[in-house]
Amino acid sequence: MRKVLLVCFLFSASVMNAQMNLVPNGDFEDSVICTMSSGVMPANWYPPSFGSPDYYGIYTTIAGCTLANTFWGGGGIPFGYGYQWPHSGTHYAGFNSGMNGREYMAVKLADSLMPGKKYCLEFYVSLTENSQMSSDGLGISLSNDSIHYYQYGASPVPGLVFTAGNPTGNQLADTTNWMMVRDSFIAVGGEKYLMFGNIRSDAQTTFAPTGVTSGNPCYYYVDDISLFFCDSIDSVVEPVYSSFTLFPNPSSGNFQLTGNFPADAVFHVYDLLGQEVSEPVEMPEGNKSVSVSLNLADGIYFYRIISGKEILHEEKIVIVK
Repeated sequence: MRKVLLVCFLFSASVMNAQMNLVPNGDFEDSVICTMSSGVMPANWYPPSFGSPDYYGIYTTIAGCTLANTFWGGGGIPFGYGYQWPHSGTHYAGFNSGMNGREYMAVKLADSLMPGKKYCLEFYVSLTENSQMSSDGLGISLSNDSIHYYQYGASPVPGLVFTAGNPTGNQLADTTNWMMVRDSFIAVGGEKYLMFGNIRSDAQTTFAPTGVTSGNPCYYYVDDISLFFCDSIDSVVEPVYSSFTLFPNPSSGNFQLTGNFPADAVFHVYDLLGQEVSEPVEMPEGNKSVSVSLNLADGIYFYRIISGKEILHEEKIVIVK
């Protein structure tokens, strides 16, 4: 009996280790207080170039941080450069991704990568409503040493090599929903620093006009960055749900919600202050299309599909009667 238990423990430990996120504070929930100013910045992360990425907290105004070679702007959410709730938790980050004005974020990984092994990358981004351009160049660059390049306007930082991220031609243009990006790569070995942003050069990046004529050149929010070992197919746990779609949106209050719902999925609706304004609705399990009727006044709301304590999906709802 003890042998069986030992085998089960070792198997569980190997799976847990395989799924461990190597990006410390990849969800930006942990904050540290700036000792030389009144603001906060995300723990573990630092700006590797002279650009000033931003840090946002829900219902909280976050003053920026200015330390020695450390620059963070900040603000409250959901209203910032656009309108967006966190993909998870209560915080996320933001950065410029355009030409001649890029901002980056860097972090030291929890462990160095193993040579010849496969690793998987996952992150969520949302383009802000006031961005004049969208981009397809977002991703990561990995290195054995930390990168510090304090010259604003580099496009991109010299010497960056695109390791993994968004595929060329996949324009990240959604300003309403969080867009998930997944990729995988084989490690050279010894990589222990990760830089996130628009890694590709201008010539390798496709910038597409959004129709906005004034505002930020190309600004994204980012949340939930994960990097984990996935060399064994058995170690990769795929999500049990697919994307969800609510249509038509805007609507007078009658919607059709489609998706692959897990057994305990519940549909919630909130106003802009985060107050629930409708009775929660349990979703039927499986790939379904469900009619949703909301008797609400004209305005902007948002819904969440929640399974247990996990937010599976979040999106704005516009009611116009």
